[in-house]
Amino acid sequence: MSKKLASRLGKGWTPRVWENLGWHYCVISPCKRIKVHYNNVNSYTAYLGVPDSVGGSWAENGKTPESAIQKTVAAAKTELKKIGACIAGL
Repeated sequence: MSKKLASRLGKGWTPRVWENLGWHYCVISPCKRIKVHYNNVNSYTAYLGVPDSVGGSWAENGKTPESAIQKTVAAAKTELKKIGACIAGL
């Protein structure tokens, strides 16, 4: 399943599989900043953070891996815009 998800998302996505009270998998983007985890039927979570980190600073769910990624990137951009406004002119 992890290889199938990696293939779906495109060239350079890396599958990762591990056991922790059951088998789990995710895929990692070529830049290593985005991780997409399969939760269950029609549910994915995308995490955005520094490369090689566990989890991420932003995370959103979606019915597809693509929608989870889009929502996560949008949430990060919104937050960064707010942060930029707070520090503007300092």
